[in-house]
Amino acid sequence: MAKLMKSRKHKIAPPQKVGDEKKKIVLVGTYAGTQLTDWPGYYPYPITTEDKVDAESCAKVNEIWLFNGTKEPKYFAAEFVGVKTREELKSLGYPAKGKGHGGGSYLLFKIEKTYAPASSSAALAAAVERVIVRTKDFARTPKVRKQLKAYLESTDRTDKELAAQLPSIITKLPAESLRVCEAAVQLDFLNALDSKAQFLELKTARASSQCNTGRFCLERLAC
Repeated sequence: MAKLMKSRKHKIAPPQKVGDEKKKIVLVGTYAGTQLTDWPGYYPYPITTEDKVDAESCAKVNEIWLFNGTKEPKYFAAEFVGVKTREELKSLGYPAKGKGHGGGSYLLFKIEKTYAPASSSAALAAAVERVIVRTKDFARTPKVRKQLKAYLESTDRTDKELAAQLPSIITKLPAESLRVCEAAVQLDFLNALDSKAQFLELKTARASSQCNTGRFCLERLAC
């Protein structure tokens, strides 16, 4: 298989203005060491057989926010390439190191540096349609992953101990803009939750434990 386009210096993609029709659909991930410079211009997001993804929804992701732990944020405009195995990535020029993540696959994205998003909660809410976060990326134990998920889905963000375990920009996002998963990420939901209004309607339905026939239920979409 032919190698992917040779690495090149990327121009910084222009930031989206608040009010743009095409709002950000953001996938949050992590990086370590020289990962981003070893294969510049591409990012393989690790997934397993438990993750639920489809190509149409993955193609809607237009930004990727990456963190080294919870610090050193890197922001990229993104274009979905496809689902690839580790061997397929290696054939495309990926400098694979170690054993990978248990034989799982990867969502491969082309990435290009972009400007950091606005820092205020109001500006973030206006510019972002959805941000997909996997708490497994920031917590080792299932107990803490569940706590972080509950924290992000709540309007009560007063727990400083939990906040410290997440990137600060994620804690500024309103709950209705977040898609929070614990261990398995879901990227097959985007068509079902096209608007914040529908999200809030479904959230209300979950709270009252009433999901009518023909209506999506958040419980069924929960990670």
